[in-house]
Amino acid sequence: MSHELIKKSQEIEENATSSYLHAIRVLRLQGVEVQDLEKIIKKIAIETLIHKEVVKGMLKAYEEALEKESEVMKEIEELKPYAREKAIIVRLLKDHL
Repeated sequence: MSHELIKKSQEIEENATSSYLHAIRVLRLQGVEVQDLEKIIKKIAIETLIHKEVVKGMLKAYEEALEKESEVMKEIEELKPYAREKAIIVRLLKDHL
């Protein structure tokens, strides 16, 4: 998953949340008595709020993982392994990254 994809997903969730909450306010201001529609919009808004928080968590986790990766790479660059150790490190990195 790329950082841009997660950021775009977060933006979509924020826009959707604003849109649903705006729709609820408009219905109330117009005095429209459409309780079933309002219930549906509220359910969608709640789900969207949950998705927004999930995406925010994904973005934070992704950024932390990138930070940890750069720390590990710096530590690896400081090492002076023998040829055999280099091969093992490369293999481990390929398997786990």
